Amino acid sequence: LVDRLMGTATFVFHSIGNNPPIAFEDIRKSRQREEEIRRRLGLFEAKPEVEYRPKVTVLHFLSARFSLIFFYLLLAAGAMIGTHWWEPAYFIALFFVALIPVRFVRDKIFYSRCRLRLYSDHIQFQQGIIRRHFHYIPFEQARSIRTLRYPGRRCGRLRVVPGSDRAVSLRYLEGIGAIHEKLDDLLHSFPMRPVRQPEELDVVPVSRRHPLARNQLLMLLFVALFGAAGLYGVAITGVTADYFAIEAHWGLLGAAIFFFFFAPQIYLRARRTTILVEEGRVRVIRGLIYRTNHSVLVNRIDQLVTQRGPLNTLLNNGQVHVLTVGSTLPELYLGPVADERELYREIEARVPGKTRASG
Repeated sequence: LVDRLMGTATFVFHSIGNNPPIAFEDIRKSRQREEEIRRRLGLFEAKPEVEYRPKVTVLHFLSARFSLIFFYLLLAAGAMIGTHWWEPAYFIALFFVALIPVRFVRDKIFYSRCRLRLYSDHIQFQQGIIRRHFHYIPFEQARSIRTLRYPGRRCGRLRVVPGSDRAVSLRYLEGIGAIHEKLDDLLHSFPMRPVRQPEELDVVPVSRRHPLARNQLLMLLFVALFGAAGLYGVAITGVTADYFAIEAHWGLLGAAIFFFFFAPQIYLRARRTTILVEEGRVRVIRGLIYRTNHSVLVNRIDQLVTQRGPLNTLLNNGQVHVLTVGSTLPELYLGPVADERELYREIEARVPGKTRASG
């Protein structure tokens, strides 16, 4: 608001591997400066080829904010229970329930001003109501694309990771699957470094895998047994034999409930997670209710790392970490899988040039 009154703006510059970014505040003649910066960066085009506008409806909101709504209702239910001891808690319950329509109105107003624009050589995100943000991401600076589709809807959230590690995202985009495919096609023509590659993105699948659940299940079993052993140790300090017997019984029962409650979730998550190696990209599709599609083009892969910890060695499996140009942390975690070396070779064979490998 102050920048609007004073005619100033803040410019933030990201580059590959530059974290944190460089920021310049209180820049006068911001519109002229912005046009000059875009011209020097080679972003000349004035009109976008495609523009997407978020669409916030009641059904979209309920799908997108399901976990938040559930949390508000849980707090309201807790406050209603508290009215048995403290009557004013009723107003606290009403407050949490009222937050749901307030959040809907906020999303409706905020995202009505947001835009996703695709130009011939860059992406533009427009965000904000009073404080306006414009994010310009050249195609060759985008490291990966991640989309999340809301359950039962065609809309979802888009997340683009630029050269630095700070992602830019936008919710309530209709046709989120088609947007993901279009962006991958566009980014393929703009590699992050000069490489020899096919003119068009090849999405022919090479292999399909599911992560192994047994590592997480075994770790969960260890945690459950460790918790039971802790309660058992507390029981030893009991004053009477009866107290000891009751504590030991509840410790084992609690460990069993803990294991059998989380074990099906871990197994289903592994079965619902798919690792796809395609000719032109690597994708991971995961999620029980909210389905996330995270893709990295092979012309952006800089390093592949295989990893085997003690538990992986015991169960004869491992993981493959995918790092993109300029990233300090893996962009994709693939595994654990039974044949991580084979998965490593499948990806490496499709990366233009050579990757620095370690294991």
